[in-house]
Amino acid sequence: MNKAQRQALHLQSLALKSAETLSADLQETKDKELRTKQAQALSAVIRAYDALEDRKRILSGKPMPGSLRPVAKPKKSKRTSQSPIELVEFKDSKESLLPGEPQKIEEGGGTTGGGV
Repeated sequence: MNKAQRQALHLQSLALKSAETLSADLQETKDKELRTKQAQALSAVIRAYDALEDRKRILSGKPMPGSLRPVAKPKKSKRTSQSPIELVEFKDSKESLLPGEPQKIEEGGGTTGGGV
């Protein structure tokens, strides 16, 4: 915590104690004119407390709430529909191959293709 932050914290503590004292005095006083002045002083102390709270936020490097817009997430691309899988049956057996494999059924029952 740097010096400016400590000063703001100290001033805020002082403002809180002043506000508590003014509030207690305000409740005990019966004179309207004095109550008005005490209420105005209490209002000024509350504004000072609020300003110090904002100053502490600035000194700590935090942005104001709502000032930063969230980064838009990249939209996921829609899935493209895939064609149905074709099953290839061999004449000699009940095995099947997926269409992506380069094998064909020949008249003689064997398979040919570029398989490795």
